Amino acid sequence: MPSLEFPEVPHYAHAPVTKADLQYANLPIIDLSKASTPEGRLALSVQVRDAMIEHGFFYVINHGYSVTQV
Repeated sequence: MPSLEFPEVPHYAHAPVTKADLQYANLPIIDLSKASTPEGRLALSVQVRDAMIEHGFFYVINHGYSVTQV
């Protein structure tokens, strides 16, 4: 029978606010227009994986949403 108890989760500690004067974030750009072919989807999967491993974030372009929807 599965346990009904949840494991203890440590409290999240926020990262300190940066003191650097940042003008922009130099993040990878993921172009979703490449998703229309199997080869493009494979390339996108590699790009997303690498972006998440190296940066943790990325910009997405050509996603199909308008500025008002975003």
